[in-house]
Amino acid sequence: MRFKTKETVHVYDTDYQGIAHYAAYYRFFTDCIEAFQKQILGQKKPDFSKGSVWFVVGESDAHYNRPVRAGDMLEVMLDVALASPSVIKYAFKIKNLTSNEISTEGYLKMVAINPKTWKATRVPANIAKKIS
Repeated sequence: MRFKTKETVHVYDTDYQGIAHYAAYYRFFTDCIEAFQKQILGQKKPDFSKGSVWFVVGESDAHYNRPVRAGDMLEVMLDVALASPSVIKYAFKIKNLTSNEISTEGYLKMVAINPKTWKATRVPANIAKKIS
């Protein structure tokens, strides 16, 4: 499943040279996931309750091909797939619309866990169905 959002690189995303700090890319990733959850999965707001399933980052990766700078407009492209019955993989490409180049590629693997036991569990069926 493909999903896209737009981002602006803000001053707080950058270092003293005005180049985005590596942590900013994880903000771009997370903001895209949050928009996906609202628009596609129908979650009105992030769920921080002690529900039956939590999602935690099990693995992350990012490759920084070209820097982005304060003021640049970005398109964050997200591919979502079930990597296993208990893991959702969010794969990203960030395109700098200012320079028309792919600046960053990466992914987050989110593991569904039971919050009482902190053991992996299945992705809820309603979420798995929308992703598939």
